Amino acid sequence: MRGPELSVSLGKEINYKGNRIIVMKDWVERRKKPDNTDIHEATHGYLARVRGVGVRNMENRGDGVNTLGSTETDRSDIVAAVGPEADGLSGTGHDLRIAAILGNVESAKATAKSIINNSREEIYEVASALAEKGTMNGDEIDDAIENSRKKKKGEATLTIINPDGTERTKKVDLLEETVMVPGEWIQLPRTA
Repeated sequence: MRGPELSVSLGKEINYKGNRIIVMKDWVERRKKPDNTDIHEATHGYLARVRGVGVRNMENRGDGVNTLGSTETDRSDIVAAVGPEADGLSGTGHDLRIAAILGNVESAKATAKSIINNSREEIYEVASALAEKGTMNGDEIDDAIENSRKKKKGEATLTIINPDGTERTKKVDLLEETVMVPGEWIQLPRTA
């Protein structure tokens, strides 16, 4: 059963049951915006990794005008191949030719769409990492996925200043924008 919810802004101080409470998020987002090729290739790479397929190399060799990306996997996976098409992305002609050889394209697209719909933030994180690096392997894709999950969960520094002036500071889990204050939940507002 959840306790009462209070609204607290990150970095702001509130008084709660005689305690001053301050919550600071421990990570800051600074990423290059991915282009369509980054998102296209990240979709292939993400689907491959979550389906247990190794990714040797994923890259965007585009120059901002002429795009050319590729994702090389350890083995063929029809769901990873049709992922960008299932999500309505462009540049999927070659992907569909490969998928047609592998099996039932429509069934694979339905599976890919289901995974994508529940994983957009993680795919975007992989795409952002690809935009920064230009090329990634499976371990780097896994790191980007984990980074996205940490952002959802994340950590925050919780400082409680007691009425007598003593302070308690500790790391706490941040799930989306909710932190656990000893014994009670506090809901933080969404941040931009």
